Amino acid sequence: MSKDKRSKKSIAVSTGKLVSAGSISDRSIASSVLLAVYDVIAVVLSFFVALLTRFDFSYGSIPGEFLKVYYRYILFYAVFCFAVFLLLKLYRSIWKYASMIEMSRVLAATLITCSVHVLAVTLFIYRMPVSYYLVGSFLQFFLVAGIRFAYRFILLIRGLIAGGGKAQRNADVMVVGAGNAGQLVLRDMRDSKEFRDRVACVIDDDPSKKNHYIEGVRVVGNRYDIPAAVEKFRIRKIFVAMPSISPAELKGILDICKDTGCEVRVMPAVHQFFTETGTVSSMQEISPKDLLGRESVGFDMSAVYPYVAGRTVFITGGAGLLGSELCRQIARYDPKAIVVLDVAENDLFELSEEMRSRYPGLCFEAIVGSVTDPGQMIPLFGRYRPDLVIHAASRKAIPMMENSVIEAVRSNVFGTLNTAVCSSYFGAGKFIFVSSFKAVYPTGIAGACTRAGELIVRALDEKVKAGLTAEDLRDFMPQLPESGAAEPCRTKFTSVRFGNVLGTRGTAVSLFKKQIDGGGPVRIMHPDMVRHFLLPEETASMILRSAAIGEGGEVLIFDQGTAVKIDEFARNMIRLSGLRPDTDIRIEYTGLRPGEKLEEDTHMAEESVEDTGHMMIRVARDRKAGYEGLAESLKKLSAACDAGDPDACAGYLAGIVPTYRPEGRAGEAT
Repeated sequence: MSKDKRSKKSIAVSTGKLVSAGSISDRSIASSVLLAVYDVIAVVLSFFVALLTRFDFSYGSIPGEFLKVYYRYILFYAVFCFAVFLLLKLYRSIWKYASMIEMSRVLAATLITCSVHVLAVTLFIYRMPVSYYLVGSFLQFFLVAGIRFAYRFILLIRGLIAGGGKAQRNADVMVVGAGNAGQLVLRDMRDSKEFRDRVACVIDDDPSKKNHYIEGVRVVGNRYDIPAAVEKFRIRKIFVAMPSISPAELKGILDICKDTGCEVRVMPAVHQFFTETGTVSSMQEISPKDLLGRESVGFDMSAVYPYVAGRTVFITGGAGLLGSELCRQIARYDPKAIVVLDVAENDLFELSEEMRSRYPGLCFEAIVGSVTDPGQMIPLFGRYRPDLVIHAASRKAIPMMENSVIEAVRSNVFGTLNTAVCSSYFGAGKFIFVSSFKAVYPTGIAGACTRAGELIVRALDEKVKAGLTAEDLRDFMPQLPESGAAEPCRTKFTSVRFGNVLGTRGTAVSLFKKQIDGGGPVRIMHPDMVRHFLLPEETASMILRSAAIGEGGEVLIFDQGTAVKIDEFARNMIRLSGLRPDTDIRIEYTGLRPGEKLEEDTHMAEESVEDTGHMMIRVARDRKAGYEGLAESLKKLSAACDAGDPDACAGYLAGIVPTYRPEGRAGEAT
């Protein structure tokens, strides 16, 4: 499509949206005008009928002085009523969703206007019959409220007639939660043209609500009555409408629901739910986060402020799930600039658009590039001279790295070396290397490269303390300029080590949903495999907290709580999708892939682990890395990469990481 055609199409679409929006606005104004005209007529008729009622519906029997008062005063009263109705926003409500709030507004308007009517006429004009005021006020309330609530009644009847089977279908939906959110969901289900199922019952833990009705549906019991209610009412779907519930409470409800065979959906958090345009449409499928039953742990981040405020922060791998969350959190602390480097241009573009929209005053630089390219890294560091560097870029897919040894070594070993050397050469105050539990007793290339990264970081920190020079750094990166560099001897190097970040692309848990949606099978490596998980927001917070805790040379270990059994996790995801494991969705055990372990260790036996004073961060200290020997081994490893010899790379990597033993590779180098 040509540029002109695309432009015309874009203009047409935009114009269509404006016309549509304008049409909706015009209809809304027209409806309000018609409703105002109706109200004026209703008020006039109400008190005229009240006079007729007083005199047995005989117009000729009404005394002339009463008629005279009525005709002189009623139009002024009608205009006054319109003004009060306008003030109480009776023309702004969406009457499709009319509720007790709208009813209370109509009642308040009636009390105000009729009270003024009684006082004004009685005190200043003429004393009218008491029945005139009573009947007139009642009729005014009935007519004004009736037209508004009639709309909902008509929609309900029309839905039942049009749907035919909707009222006749087997009851198959249960709503958990009889609060305000549950009421909104029930109302939307009833009024929605798209929703074709009937809600059978409501569950709520408040005993005072049992056997009462909400939007015409009975509350039949509490969460422990869910299995019995599912069987009794033939439930197929369960909607948990409790947006303010804690993750632990939600998991408790999901644990009960998982054995019912029902499809389960949950309402998002309060701040998300009440920004949605619909209610049924806002219900979400169960996410892995819901099954964890953990709240994101909050931290005192005041100690982070001095390391970020007014400073430049450089993040490698910043377009990923964790890197993006780091950017969002760092932006809150008034940094001078955030510079992000990543090879994923599409993700980087989306992050850039988000950050510039949410933080328009922030200096945010998004750069497409690789940490493996010294020709790009050196100019970047020279231009921005960051104060804090967070190195999160790495190749993480274990089976892919087993088949791509050279790429793994270049990215995870020499990418780390390049970033660390540039950080020190250009005067960064802190360098944080994002490591992984895979670095502990590694059984695969990815884990061994990560452990090598930890050793590089610790060796550089040792050398800084002993007196690191620009010449030392040029041994690793000859491309570094020979003059004009900032003093490179003050950087504090720290590694942070943790397990899995929930939601990271490509992990087993993230693949389960796709496999379930595809009808299976769900592939699990081993029934006894367990993993640790952190939420992205708490992981990012702990990394930033580490900037304040780390003194250089240590590995900070994040406490991730109880490990999750992957097999049980996958089975629960299947059950809460309304399916049965091993029946509707087949589970396959594929065996451990090269480089994988049943359990992940958090630290090695030779590491001494101590508390840091932070409830979720511990510090591990090890023997010295040996800067000189490591530098020599890295030169040999680099030569093997340049020669394109994966087996030699694995061998030299084993020399750098003594706890790694490559299996099935010929020609190990020593």
